[in-house]
Amino acid sequence: MTHSRFFRLSLFLPFLLWCLFLSGYSLMNGLGAGFVLKNLYTSSPVFVPYIIYSAVIWKLAGNRSYSHLILIASIAPVFWGIFYTLSHMLLFYIKDRMIDGFLVLCIMTFWATVVGYLIEIIPLIILVAFRNDFKQADCEKSIEA
Repeated sequence: MTHSRFFRLSLFLPFLLWCLFLSGYSLMNGLGAGFVLKNLYTSSPVFVPYIIYSAVIWKLAGNRSYSHLILIASIAPVFWGIFYTLSHMLLFYIKDRMIDGFLVLCIMTFWATVVGYLIEIIPLIILVAFRNDFKQADCEKSIEA
């Protein structure tokens, strides 16, 4: 597996963790599939923007070198915080015809960025720790040749 492929697959980590925790909670408390589907639907204001954001990052991370991936991993959570706040503003403006105050939007951007860094830290640590264990991408091989 190449660095870029691992980085791209790690974008599914938040959605995978959410589904695992939701399914585990449902099984432990004897709740049915309706509970899982209801909570997946109510979390759509978070995961629909995340899927769009992940698709953009997926495209940007394709066949990038290790140093570019580290740069993307360090900057991407900031863009997630901004993108999430903008999508939240759009959703609530369409739904309720209101926009939150500037302070609320700043707090939301800050916490979305913090969560983005917390989610990104696990793949980043794996990428740094096992740097030499991954195969090199074809573009890196052609540059070295």
